[in-house]
Amino acid sequence: GEESRVLTVFVDTTPPLDSVPPILAPPVGAVVINQGTAGTLFLSIGRTRALTLQLLPEPAAIDTPVQVSSADPLVASIGPSDFTLPAGGQHAAFTISTGNNDAKTLITLQVGSEVSFLLVVVGTPPDVRLPVIIAPSVRVEVIE
Repeated sequence: GEESRVLTVFVDTTPPLDSVPPILAPPVGAVVINQGTAGTLFLSIGRTRALTLQLLPEPAAIDTPVQVSSADPLVASIGPSDFTLPAGGQHAAFTISTGNNDAKTLITLQVGSEVSFLLVVVGTPPDVRLPVIIAPSVRVEVIE
């Protein structure tokens, strides 16, 4: 076609004001997750949350042992910590409980011989950890 788009990525820097074009099209979202990383989970202080995580990209061929642990259970604890993912399974349900302070910790997920990490950010995240919010532009008109 005749349509083209450009994606410019600024890493660890704020783009110059003259390089930010007016937004005329719906934004494009991109997420880059390092291999072995399950992602980042943002949670409130002092809460318990149930969630389901995809542990394997394909269904397990056989019953597979799973071990889950928190680097700092006072920041976030997770359970169950030790169970078997049945053959044909890919997902598992967990409960995460958070502590009473702004902090972060790593959850280690060992599924068979594969290990991945989930970063849990509790409370108000530091600016460098704020997720990118992709949303269409809105129009605000102030009438006096």
